[in-house]
Amino acid sequence: MLNNDNYNYRLRTFLSYQDLIQESDFALRKQSKQSRSRRSRAHTILLAVYQTSGFKAFIMYTIAASITKLGGIPLSAAAIINK
Repeated sequence: MLNNDNYNYRLRTFLSYQDLIQESDFALRKQSKQSRSRRSRAHTILLAVYQTSGFKAFIMYTIAASITKLGGIPLSAAAIINK
């Protein structure tokens, strides 16, 4: 069962993923090189998940991993996961 703190955490996490999906190249350039690389990779993975597997899979990714952890997944591994 979700308590209020857990619900708020999940909501903030979902909203941060939503922001990431909508992030422009200009906004991404404001990040440090390392952060930009991870966020760009996470952005690519999330778009692929959403486009190939749909909204439910997108939600599962937002629950399972932070943007930093998701951005650490090599794109080749993400391609295998999405098949």
